[in-house]
Amino acid sequence: VLHGDKPHDYRKPMQSLEPVTYLEMKQLQSDINKVPSDRLCEMLKIIQSRETCLQHATLEEVEVDFQMLKTSTLRALQMFVASCVKE
Repeated sequence: VLHGDKPHDYRKPMQSLEPVTYLEMKQLQSDINKVPSDRLCEMLKIIQSRETCLQHATLEEVEVDFQMLKTSTLRALQMFVASCVKE
């Protein structure tokens, strides 16, 4: 929860984002492996809502090239993954 009592909506666009650094990308990829399997569908929904090329992908068939994702998608994933990892 980042905004008072309301959970953050990771599907909404984020404003003024710095590009994701190489180290941040590596950390994100590492942390994604720690996301519980029951939360992977949520992660896919975040990606699908922001990346038109993956809107029809299913969890069984999706392979994501993180280098190709928009900065806003990567930042939303960072926030989501961080919330999952610290639970």
